[in-house]
Amino acid sequence: MAKEKKTEVKEEVSDKAAVVKFCPICGSVMEEKLWHGIMCWVCPECDFVIPVQS
Repeated sequence: MAKEKKTEVKEEVSDKAAVVKFCPICGSVMEEKLWHGIMCWVCPECDFVIPVQS
């Protein structure tokens, strides 16, 4: 019988919660980036844009 190797998975814990936004048009995960000088959520699939509200 072969010994099974046990692997430990360590998760990084962040002080900030990750914000994930989904595109209302196609459902893809949106990316937060600078778009024409304004911080926006941009969908990489369909190019839908929503300005980030602070």
